[in-house]
Amino acid sequence: MVGILVGNVIFGHLSDRIGRLKALMVALVLILIPGIGQYLSINYAMFAVCRFLIALFDTGSYFQSFVLMTELVGPSKRALVSTIASVIYSCGYILLAVSAYFIRDWNYLLIAIEVPVVLFLSYWWILCESPRWLLSTGNNQKAKECILRIAKVNKVSVPENVFYDEQDESDIEDILTGKEKNTKVDSLIDLIRLPNLRRNAIILFYSSFATCLVYYGFILNTSNIGGNDYINCAVEGSAEIPAYLVAMVLMETRLGRRLTWSGGSLLSGIVSLVILFLPKCGSSAWLRITFPMFGRFFASAVYAVMFTYAVEVFPTTVRSMGVSLCSFIGTVGSVLAPQVLFIRTVWELLPEIIFSVLPITAGLLVLLLPETRGRKLPENLEEGEAFGRIQCRIQEHCCGVNTNNSSTTETYHPSKVDKGTEPG
Repeated sequence: MVGILVGNVIFGHLSDRIGRLKALMVALVLILIPGIGQYLSINYAMFAVCRFLIALFDTGSYFQSFVLMTELVGPSKRALVSTIASVIYSCGYILLAVSAYFIRDWNYLLIAIEVPVVLFLSYWWILCESPRWLLSTGNNQKAKECILRIAKVNKVSVPENVFYDEQDESDIEDILTGKEKNTKVDSLIDLIRLPNLRRNAIILFYSSFATCLVYYGFILNTSNIGGNDYINCAVEGSAEIPAYLVAMVLMETRLGRRLTWSGGSLLSGIVSLVILFLPKCGSSAWLRITFPMFGRFFASAVYAVMFTYAVEVFPTTVRSMGVSLCSFIGTVGSVLAPQVLFIRTVWELLPEIIFSVLPITAGLLVLLLPETRGRKLPENLEEGEAFGRIQCRIQEHCCGVNTNNSSTTETYHPSKVDKGTEPG
């Protein structure tokens, strides 16, 4: 878990500096070294260091691939690709249980897990850099080349006005001529200095913490269900797939991202609250197995929405950093999950109380975030700051409240669909 924490910080910053694809390839190449080292470990210290490095680089590869694929598609496909990623995650979870069942020697199991990474090195020649990141850093010509390459693979033609949407005349000229413009590289300080972005970030950080704490709390409770741990692990992994599919459908309905996350958090908290009053034995003891499965279902659905929502709220220039920080703080919740279960020895009801209060409060706080379904992704800090404020102004206008916001709220129109980003 410490490696995951460090990996989120390092690769979140690195990706916003050198690009999504380069950061992904750095992680994939470097993860092979400790992957081999753990098999050759001669003592526990060497093995622990290798596991730390694997967690660090694995985190970098996972979240950079998530951000990259989300930025490569338009609004109508973002929920789909994020759900596919979550489903594949569950398939890996199931495959790990199956592999561990048949490969009982942990040395060989570790090697089997690392083998697929070699195949992923081909991504350098298959994938292209995120056009969004290239445009946000002023690499207009490279962005144009990437879009044309995608269009060629999809066998479609790129409209002549593809670069004209949401661009002023000077930006159009820069793109068409390949002229590079000087663009300031944003940092974490820039993210938190703007009040609206700061508020959104704090809500996302807290909600990510609560989501991961509850999610891993239900996962770690697997051994308490009884039966074969391998089978339980595989069954619970497969149980997550319907949750991801339901989340994908709900995210594209009128509920959108915000209400789907909020509803899932509230329901998972309510389930934990109900568990407090369930009998431990007798004819109703089966409820103590059934309800945690429902809680796992709702927590998994929220987990699928969480990173999709974070990707869409944070501007392109700090998106990878923002998503990585959400994962960083969520990992803190994951680390604390077993400790929360352990305090059952102090007061038996306390874990369920914590697993109830945190997601319920997170579900209420998420309602303060802007809805992002079908919206154009904010490309810079100014657009990200205006993104939520516009919706706040609409709400205040409907309530008859007079407000004087800064001029930045006039520069971005989230009601417009992100045109020109879906060549296929």
